[in-house]
Amino acid sequence: MMPSIPPLILFISTFINVSAFSRPLQSWVSLKNGFNPTTTFELRNSHLLASQTTESSRSSLQGGKTFTPKEILQPDFYLSDIFDIQSNTIDDEPLPLYAALRSIIQAIEKILEECSTTSGNSALLRFLDNTTILRIELSVAAVQAVDPLCWLHAQQLSISKIRRKLSSAPKSEDTSLPVIYLNDAEGRVEAAVIGKSPSFSDSWDPFIGKRIWDIVDKEQISDDIGEVNGVNGVKGANGINGEKDENIKPPMLKEGDLPPGARVYGASRFDSKFYEEKMRNEREYKSRSKRYDSKGTNIEDDWDGFGGDRGGYWILPVVELRRELLDSSSNRHTNEASCEYGSKGTRKVTLAVNIQNSTPSSLSVLGNQHRYGWRDAALRTLTILQELTDELSPAAPTTTLPPVLTRSESTGKEGENEDYGYAFECSVTEALKRIHHYESVTSGNTSNPPAQSANKEESHNGLHIAGNENKCESLRKVVLARKVDLKLGASLNGLDALMRMKFGGHVGHLFYLATGEDNNELQFNREFIGCTPERLFQVKDRGDERIVTSEALAGTRIRGLTPNADAELLQELLSSKKDMLENEITGNFIMDALKELEANGWLDKRSPEFFVESSDDENKSHTGRFFVRRLRHLQHICQTFEGRLSKNANIIDVSRSLLQNLHPTPAVCGDSPIDALDFIRQFETKASFDRGYYTGPIGYIGTDSADIFVAIRSALITNYNNDFVDEKNVVVKRPQSKVSIFAGAGIVKGSTVQGEWTETSHKLGVMSSIFPPSPVTLQIASIPNVAWSTAFIEELVRCGVTQFYICPGSRNTPLTAAIYKSTRSNTGVVRAISVHDERGAGFRALGYSRQNGRPAAIVTSSGTAVANLYPSVVESSSDGVPLLVITADRPYENRDNGSNQSVDQVKIFSSTYVRWFRDIPPPSDDVPVSLALSDANHAVTLANQLAGPVHLNVQFRENLAPDQGPIRNDNRIGSVTKFHTLRFTDVPGFARWSQSGSRWQRAFYPDKNVNHSIIEVAELILQSRRGIIVAGNLRLSNNDANEADSLTSIISHFATVAGMPILAGVQSGALRRERPVIPFAEHLLKHPSISKGLRPDFILQLGSPLISTEISKMITNAVMHNVQTSHVLVQRLYPYERADPEFTVTHRVSSDIGDFLKSLTSYIESLGQQATMKCSELTPLLHLGRELQKEMPSIIEETSRAVNSQTVEKTPNDSILTEPEIMSAISDVLSELSSEKLRGSSLFLSNSMPVRDGEFFLYPRQVTENDQTAHMQTSLSGFPLSVNVNRGASGIDGIISTAIGCGDTFTPTTLVCGDVSALHDLNGLYGLTSDLPSLSNAQSKPHSRVPLTTIIVNNGGGAIFSFLPIAKHGQDVGFEEFWGTPTKSISFRKWADAFGLPYRYANSFESFREAYRSSLLSGRPEIIEARVIDRSKNVDIHQRITSTAIQFVTKLVSETSSDECDLSLNTRINLPIKRYTNENISKGSNRSKTLLLIHGWMGDKSEWDLVGAELVKDLPHEWDIISIDLPGHGEAPYILSPIQQMMRTALSLNSFHENADFCSSGKFSIDAMAKAVCNSLQNDHGIKSLDAIAGYSLGGRIALAMNRLCLTNTDMNAPQQDNDNKLITKQTRLILLGANPGKLPFDDHTVKTESDNQRVRKDRLLAQSLLSSLYKTYLIPIGSDLSYLSKFVAKWYGNNLWGDLQERYPHKFKNMIYRRIMSLSERRHEIASVLYECSPPLNPIDDWKKVTPAKTLYIAGSLDKKYSFIGRLWEKSGGVNKYVEINDAGHALLVEQPREISSALVGFLKDARIANTLGTSKEISDEDANVVNDVKTDNKEKLDPAPRIQVGVMEFESFSITVGSYNAGIRGIGWGDSARIENELKSRSGFIISIASGDGMAVGVGEVSPLNGLHKESAEEAAHQLNAVKKFLSCDNSEKRPSFLAREILSMNGSLSRLV
Repeated sequence: MMPSIPPLILFISTFINVSAFSRPLQSWVSLKNGFNPTTTFELRNSHLLASQTTESSRSSLQGGKTFTPKEILQPDFYLSDIFDIQSNTIDDEPLPLYAALRSIIQAIEKILEECSTTSGNSALLRFLDNTTILRIELSVAAVQAVDPLCWLHAQQLSISKIRRKLSSAPKSEDTSLPVIYLNDAEGRVEAAVIGKSPSFSDSWDPFIGKRIWDIVDKEQISDDIGEVNGVNGVKGANGINGEKDENIKPPMLKEGDLPPGARVYGASRFDSKFYEEKMRNEREYKSRSKRYDSKGTNIEDDWDGFGGDRGGYWILPVVELRRELLDSSSNRHTNEASCEYGSKGTRKVTLAVNIQNSTPSSLSVLGNQHRYGWRDAALRTLTILQELTDELSPAAPTTTLPPVLTRSESTGKEGENEDYGYAFECSVTEALKRIHHYESVTSGNTSNPPAQSANKEESHNGLHIAGNENKCESLRKVVLARKVDLKLGASLNGLDALMRMKFGGHVGHLFYLATGEDNNELQFNREFIGCTPERLFQVKDRGDERIVTSEALAGTRIRGLTPNADAELLQELLSSKKDMLENEITGNFIMDALKELEANGWLDKRSPEFFVESSDDENKSHTGRFFVRRLRHLQHICQTFEGRLSKNANIIDVSRSLLQNLHPTPAVCGDSPIDALDFIRQFETKASFDRGYYTGPIGYIGTDSADIFVAIRSALITNYNNDFVDEKNVVVKRPQSKVSIFAGAGIVKGSTVQGEWTETSHKLGVMSSIFPPSPVTLQIASIPNVAWSTAFIEELVRCGVTQFYICPGSRNTPLTAAIYKSTRSNTGVVRAISVHDERGAGFRALGYSRQNGRPAAIVTSSGTAVANLYPSVVESSSDGVPLLVITADRPYENRDNGSNQSVDQVKIFSSTYVRWFRDIPPPSDDVPVSLALSDANHAVTLANQLAGPVHLNVQFRENLAPDQGPIRNDNRIGSVTKFHTLRFTDVPGFARWSQSGSRWQRAFYPDKNVNHSIIEVAELILQSRRGIIVAGNLRLSNNDANEADSLTSIISHFATVAGMPILAGVQSGALRRERPVIPFAEHLLKHPSISKGLRPDFILQLGSPLISTEISKMITNAVMHNVQTSHVLVQRLYPYERADPEFTVTHRVSSDIGDFLKSLTSYIESLGQQATMKCSELTPLLHLGRELQKEMPSIIEETSRAVNSQTVEKTPNDSILTEPEIMSAISDVLSELSSEKLRGSSLFLSNSMPVRDGEFFLYPRQVTENDQTAHMQTSLSGFPLSVNVNRGASGIDGIISTAIGCGDTFTPTTLVCGDVSALHDLNGLYGLTSDLPSLSNAQSKPHSRVPLTTIIVNNGGGAIFSFLPIAKHGQDVGFEEFWGTPTKSISFRKWADAFGLPYRYANSFESFREAYRSSLLSGRPEIIEARVIDRSKNVDIHQRITSTAIQFVTKLVSETSSDECDLSLNTRINLPIKRYTNENISKGSNRSKTLLLIHGWMGDKSEWDLVGAELVKDLPHEWDIISIDLPGHGEAPYILSPIQQMMRTALSLNSFHENADFCSSGKFSIDAMAKAVCNSLQNDHGIKSLDAIAGYSLGGRIALAMNRLCLTNTDMNAPQQDNDNKLITKQTRLILLGANPGKLPFDDHTVKTESDNQRVRKDRLLAQSLLSSLYKTYLIPIGSDLSYLSKFVAKWYGNNLWGDLQERYPHKFKNMIYRRIMSLSERRHEIASVLYECSPPLNPIDDWKKVTPAKTLYIAGSLDKKYSFIGRLWEKSGGVNKYVEINDAGHALLVEQPREISSALVGFLKDARIANTLGTSKEISDEDANVVNDVKTDNKEKLDPAPRIQVGVMEFESFSITVGSYNAGIRGIGWGDSARIENELKSRSGFIISIASGDGMAVGVGEVSPLNGLHKESAEEAAHQLNAVKKFLSCDNSEKRPSFLAREILSMNGSLSRLV
């Protein structure tokens, strides 16, 4: 007999069904009570936890994982097997950058929330518990706009703020914040990374034969594990007293730990081994004391702060923004191996964070410590992320770099010769001696060099340290370097310099490295930047292959100043034996390294040589191996080598091998690494400077790819404060910079000291060229015109004006000369274009400004030249385009006196059209330079801020040329030039301006957002039901051409969040490719039903003006017919702009559109899901538009063919091309070409017909709605980012010039203009013939001309006038002559020949499409004459297209639908049924009885499959068992077609949603569905009677209604003569499973109670939410919809009545969730209507009265408190025959316990005692109703289906933990009054218990921990009791062992005595 056991406090933490696993049990031990995460504790007798401390358990900690934010935020949906994680159901729709940042922050906050508790067991925690590195990444929209460098550049203030935050952390932490940027020359991968994982090893030497993540610096280990970890100071693994556990292993990252997609970034020193050895020696003998000289030079190490004592710096970044090529050409001979860099494909932008858990893996078995590690890592990551923004700097070169003040080549060695020229000469001379010795030894036989070290390890790992005795007397090649220090007058940000290089035309691999390990004490910080042409190696995918490439780059020449000189230098380079020898040495070295890969089996076997032949004919002069890489300043001989990796090759191992064997290559070191390094150490490192990271490897390595550059053409930037004492003896800190530039040259046979000095000088000049000269040279200017113009133009450039259009003239000579000098000193930054025609120049500048969002400058002479600018000034002013008009004028003494070429230029454009006018007096030293600088600065500020033209009229006197001496044309005495330069510049601020490189004044615009309007507009959106967005002209405002792409993604994201469709005008450009845009809206709005029924109640207009008259009419009608309609206009308005032509605007917000929408989106999202799931009823218009989009190409084609067929006589030369077909072809071509081929493309539409056809027909091609990647495909198409139109004044002059200006940034541009418009501006075509001005004409390339495709639509005159009413009067008013304006006599072919431009002719759709496609791909300016059919037919074509489109739309919005029926009208529908049969029973068996099974809400007939399978086994064969689909569920016919219903609702064609009960159609009431089931059973399936009905949940209510309707003879649309013919009789048995029987009598049902109203409201809100999500499907991809449905279903099944189904039966729960989601995705419209219309308070409440109690069975789950209560009450009152309660079951009875349900049904149906019992439920009296108070659990009939199993073994183990802190325990222990302060608990003891079943298939783990003062027994008594139990259970007689309910005992807190 089992001994008596007092109660024990038992906490059972886990239940595991071992049968589900094939491996031994591994469970976590949770010490809950009194557990302190900072407390160490000891577990004795570790056999209990042995399974958790094994090595296999540690290895179960998997490596890194990569998730999207949605997977983190919805782990139960994404991180489970409901949907395959790798499937396309996971939505990765690109988000705008601001939304992506916020989404990732929310995901990290979720991790923080989950990991802040130790008791959770969510899906997310389960994943985190088994990983070490988590990567969260998200695709970012606007791939053209989101430039990683522009983003990083804009984050400089944020980075400084983060560093200040991190610096406040404990000193024991690594508080550095590194920043790295990489961009390969091909544009394949560009990445900006911030921060590093705190415990990731950055101690890496490429020569050491270990993987980079296997090496952890010992000192860093102690910091990571022993000190405070995380930003909030949570202790690590040291315990309370800080004592380190020697057994704790440091975190060691292995290759598999890197999550997919993650990469390690960094660099290594050129000679890292020597540097580390030197640092070790210094630490042994002395402390490191840094000394700085007066120039701010760190004498000991210029590279202090780059990895400390380590030889390299490699990090796993915290934040990474990466833009990369998705696909590329599979052609082996790519552009990489040719003269020009470049790549093809489409791009993807990814924002990612890497979170590394720094908790050592040895502590991970404790679970809690691992989670606290995640918490700390998440906090640190949030510290960084929350400060970052989505701000992007303009994609333009920086114009404010500080100028160079001095240049120095000092060695920096005190007491030695500081002339580095002499030192370099000595070292080169010594090298040449050793090379000569080598030649003498080898007798000139260079093919057999002296044997090098046979062992690669010896040559790399066994490097000789400087000072060794083994001197090499022979060298074949050595590379020596020079260093030049540039001193700048202000601090320099390396990212500014990098922006200058990237967007200023420098070619090469860009890199930037700032470790953030600055010397704060001395206020030093350093950055390493460069633009290298040399790649060490790359590993990448090419199709199905993995390719490794390397290149030999050696041999140099400068570029020529003329094409001939350039070609001669190239041939000289290729024929130079000395240069070829340099390259061959490097090439042979690389081939050896690749052969070693082959020897290791990592490279596929192939030919002995790995070189890749050049694809450029020019470069095949040397056996095809060599080609010339031509850069801006230099050209180099190059070879490219490649190999194909084998399948078993690992990229990490390959990269490590290449780093070991390739670095340093002979191109940067020498032929023999040992000898060359020894020589460099002796003659360069010791003698002058340490190369540091110069010529070292820099790049990234990942598991999927690697790319390592050689860091040449680089510079080290050192910012410091130069302290000086002013006249008041006050120490002033003046920020200054030193830029150390490096260059090297290879010394080989044939080298000379002079030649290598010249070569290195040229290389030094590459980096030096990015810095402008100091404007202090103004003080030596010869005449005032030169000084003033130089200062004026310099300030314009610093303010961002870099595009000048200069018209020839005399009076503007000083300005022209100053601009040309600026182009020379700002090569690639400042551009000056000569335009012969002032009118064309004005429009060209207008086009540039319109395309790029920043002002261009027009410079003209005086006189009528100024008047020619008037049209462009009017257009600029009217359309809000910034423009700078600079006109030269004669001085005031020549005004109004008849002087030649003198007109009144003062305010010539009037105050109406210019934002500011300034009449500037003639330059002289009487007018200080500050006035010129201020005028220039203010002009640019106002042009940008006020969005319009600014006019500066500058008076110039002679001499206009920069000549001193006599004044031209002035013969008066003393007429000589006089200018006191020092007086001119002697003004406050000039010294600052001349030295700093900054603007004269920084202007901060007013806040671009109107914060107080956000809430009001948001409220209007939330209150609206029929909102819509209208997009007009979206003005650029950030001085960035790529802003259009970014703004497009912001608008699209806002529309998705707000749930509104978009009507996008053609000027919105790329917005038309976005998902929320209604295609071909103009045609839809012409449909009478749509134009009448649209009725929006909220209109958000973004930008103006609107081109479409249909959209304008829609707005006017909406405001006119609905006083509640709000029309909100958002636009950056200039001060007096109204932008309300129809006077409909109710709210005007003058704001930047992007900033306003971002704030508005954030506010709406902050309101929660109810706000974000709200959706406009007008979204079904998207369906109409998409359907029309599919048909429109064929409509245009068929209509054009029909009109052409009416032509009686045709000739082969007759045109069959129509104007709509032109836009259709343009759409096709732009949609099919990738964005890389048309990157940043723009389209310019002329006024008249082209802009109207563009508005009607220019939409991207149709993309399949069901395509998961639809959004990405459309976003990455070549559809133009911007569409420009001169709609300010809507004129047709200057069209060609404006389009050329749009293309002046060399973006592919298309102009579509009519023949009349072309005639207006034919001379503008001359602008396409001129090459760019360049310092080297030799560098002009084929694409140096504007890539403008000019499409001239030749319809023989002015076709637009044929649409006017005057056209019908014909010749009565001379229409053809004065309106038609025929142009048939003009030959555009001859005009093209005159300008030397390629010409194409097209007169059919096919020929035009091919001509246009070919022109775009050519990348050159071309003219296409599109000859279209006669103007007289143009109107007919447009009208027919509109008519056909209207007919097509009419079919879509027809009033009836063949697949609908109406239950409320007793329409009969055929409901599908399913029969359950036994295969062993013959088909002919007689079945006299029928059992009907009815499913619940959201289910279908298959819900009964598990129960049905059991029933057919246990019921007699006479039973026919069927299940049926309820209306609106499963495969039942549609009652409501969602598309039809929503369409008619959107167009107000019915009242489906017009009343308050917007889901109430009357078609899904309980009675309607009950009738439908009865009718279908009788009429469709021949079932005459039902012997039993089993209804689950809603199915039970349907069964009750069927019973009532049949027994009360309600018309069921079937003849029912008597009871024998009724479908349901009083003999029919009812089985109700968890069903609501109606209002039982203990509730007052005479009035609706508050709870009823709440229930109705709750059901209505849920139904509305589902319906809103259906509308939202038009705006979001499938993945996002499934995500929402999963949230809905999870919330629904999270109610208490389901009894924690997810925890108890996770697999069943997941299967059920999946079925529900699929059901909702297909039929949610009807399911939502069922939910609302079947809400219990809205349906009959007395159905329970009609049941026959003796024939009614009620079943509920024990965990379903609601329905188990109803069952007990109903049984107690006698309302049912029996109530059966299923143990361990909630409401999901059919899913949880199908066997038990079947048993209950079979027992009830077989019970013969109730066969003939009749009677109905009696009215329950008040006395009977009191039984509710007496219902007890013990009175129910229990089914115990769960098998009882025997206890096998019980084990327990003691533990003891310390509680409290600081030697103080927990006080106040006790119950009630016994809880006193003096009761103190300092420790807690207890026992860990495990109980296993005899078969080992079930196990429970728990805890016994009695507390003194709280529990009766003591720990000793508990131990005695446990021993007694264990002894009893261990008896040999297994029959005496008790059995128990495994699930019950293992899920309860309480005592063992009752259960065992």
